[in-house]
Amino acid sequence: MKIVRLNILFLIFHLIGFQVHSQNFVPNPSFEMLNMCPFGYSQIDFALNWDKAYMHSGTSDYFHTCASGSQVGVPYSFFGYQHSHTGSGHAGFYLYSESSEYREYIMCQLTQALKPRKTYRVSFYYSLAEKSAFTVNGIGIYFSSQLPVPPSQNSSVLPFTPQVKMNERVSSDTSSWILVSFEYVAAGGEKYMTIGNFNKNNQCMPLRIRTGSFSYVFVDDISVEPKCISLSGNNKLCIGDSTLLTASGPVLGWANYLYPNVLLSRDSFLWVKPAVSTRYLAYATCDTIPFYLYAYNKPEVNIGSDIVKCETDSVTLKASGKNYDLLLWQNMSADSSFTTQDTGSFYVTVSNTFCSASDTVKISLQPLFSVDLGPDRIGCAGDTILLDAGYPGADYKWQDGADEKVYQVTHTGIYAVEVSRPGYICKAKDTVEIVIHPLPLVDLGLDTNLCEGEIISFNLRSKGYQSIKWQDGSRDSVYIAKTNGLYFVQVSDAFCSAFDTIQLIWHKPVQTDLKESYTACTGDSIRIDFGKYNFKTIQWNDSDISVTRYFKRSGTYVVYYSDSFCTNTDSFTVLLNSMPRFSFPPDTTLCKNDHILLIPGIQDAGYVWHDGSTAASFEVNHPGLYFATLSNVCGQFSDSIWVDDCNCMFYVPNAFTPNGDLLNEGFKPIGCMPEFYHFMIFDRWGEMVFETTDYNESWQGYYKGKPAFDEVFVWMLEYAGSTKARKATKISRGTVTLLR
Repeated sequence: MKIVRLNILFLIFHLIGFQVHSQNFVPNPSFEMLNMCPFGYSQIDFALNWDKAYMHSGTSDYFHTCASGSQVGVPYSFFGYQHSHTGSGHAGFYLYSESSEYREYIMCQLTQALKPRKTYRVSFYYSLAEKSAFTVNGIGIYFSSQLPVPPSQNSSVLPFTPQVKMNERVSSDTSSWILVSFEYVAAGGEKYMTIGNFNKNNQCMPLRIRTGSFSYVFVDDISVEPKCISLSGNNKLCIGDSTLLTASGPVLGWANYLYPNVLLSRDSFLWVKPAVSTRYLAYATCDTIPFYLYAYNKPEVNIGSDIVKCETDSVTLKASGKNYDLLLWQNMSADSSFTTQDTGSFYVTVSNTFCSASDTVKISLQPLFSVDLGPDRIGCAGDTILLDAGYPGADYKWQDGADEKVYQVTHTGIYAVEVSRPGYICKAKDTVEIVIHPLPLVDLGLDTNLCEGEIISFNLRSKGYQSIKWQDGSRDSVYIAKTNGLYFVQVSDAFCSAFDTIQLIWHKPVQTDLKESYTACTGDSIRIDFGKYNFKTIQWNDSDISVTRYFKRSGTYVVYYSDSFCTNTDSFTVLLNSMPRFSFPPDTTLCKNDHILLIPGIQDAGYVWHDGSTAASFEVNHPGLYFATLSNVCGQFSDSIWVDDCNCMFYVPNAFTPNGDLLNEGFKPIGCMPEFYHFMIFDRWGEMVFETTDYNESWQGYYKGKPAFDEVFVWMLEYAGSTKARKATKISRGTVTLLR
């Protein structure tokens, strides 16, 4: 029996000494084996069995001690200082870019395809590069049975969903290697593994830790191993507490990873009470299973000793302590202090990621005498309100520092007194709110003189009064006064009342003898004299203030005048007639079927035409001499016009070609020989390029001695066909196109 125990112990320690491990399906998991020593970026394929993501243009990197001194050496590289986790090599790739969706991935083919419904332990170590500006979440591993082919070859986020992924941000510790471990139940047939960040930028929750624009991570010791047993237990505890770890199957023994050869137990369970975060190893016949246990410092908190307070005092409890992230008082307040006027037991609880602690204090009450300033009250301006603090012989302190027993209130406010009596530790306090309302505003105005016929209205409707009472008992909000007398009103709002008076006197206005209208001829004037009325003020609508005025122009005039009390307005019209002068147009011509309408345009005059007609206009349909005589009370006036026959017509071409072929070389109107002739041509900017009064002269397409450009020109023709005419009576316009 003794020999058997020795053999069993020898077997256990033999297994412990050789650290039982199951098969790792990842080829070259620590990047030790290489095809070639790397000498620059983007050479992950120099590590045996590794490559960048298939059909993806993101370029991952390979770091090795054989490349020391280059940008991809170990421990010095472009991305910062870091030794490999084990051995001489490790990989690296971009996790995040602030300015784009740029990503890098590494990929390998597993040594065996994963079996369906079998659990595998998937793990790797990472270290954030020193030059990283951000920590982000999202490192994941995508398993696939076929090469994962993206829809397009670019360097953005791969459109695959990783089966295992870190949801938390990577650690900002750039000096250490951090182990990440998952359990993965395989679908079956997976034989390709792709590692990187599959989150888009809006899912990465970037946390800036230094200046820069990217996040880069090193990875090493990647493992995919079949799992034969599983461990359970609480993986978080407070330092000083114990927890039970349990294996799902038989184990050869338990050990702490710091002392892997020191056996702690051979049972299927293990009680542990670690003082720091650590991991325990369960040795089984098929594997060595790690269990990571995180030990947290217990928080400490202190809110002081029990307190005795006065009845009206407030007590502020302040929490002091350490090792906590969250603080909650009994009312769920999270402030560092808690203020109360109540008595009883009060407590605070603090906690960190996993642990909590609490402290309690008792607040008790000392008896207190009372002071009563009375209820809150309302007064009106001018009222006298006295506050009495009572207790003769006590010490008083009012809100403004006054120290008398009685306090006189003069304005709205909150009034407080603190009374100290001999033999009492606590002080008595009381407050009262006094609201002094202003008297309602009412203003009927100054004593007023009015003119007979005027009325004065007092409108109090919009003032918000609750009650109104006039001297005659009326309670209307609108009051109309029409007779001489003293008027009085009393108004009230919700709290106070006020009154006002006004004296009103009506006077008769002065009347004038102005007519409604005055008439005269041009050169005469109308005299208006207000001197006999002895007005106090006179002002005309043109701002003149003369008492006597002479009017030589037609129009309506308004005068404003007043005596000592009344102001009045009057108006009259002045009509000044003149000789009816007018003028017919110059002598002209009349073509067939045309007509001319003669309109002198003078109103209030009599008309007599050459034929004896008396209409205000005359239509000319034939050549001849036409005249009219107009008359009114101021005289008469005549004018005439000669209308000649028009027998001259023109044809004007719309294009010509001055190109030297002797055809259509010049441009001019074609028609009769007029008595008066003026022909002009303008370019599109309005500048004259040709002018003539010679009917036989044509334009040859030149301007200032040079051929004009091909374009459209505007022409204008002024002419007269009558032998009596000496100026244009007809004007024609059009356009012509010059073509060479």
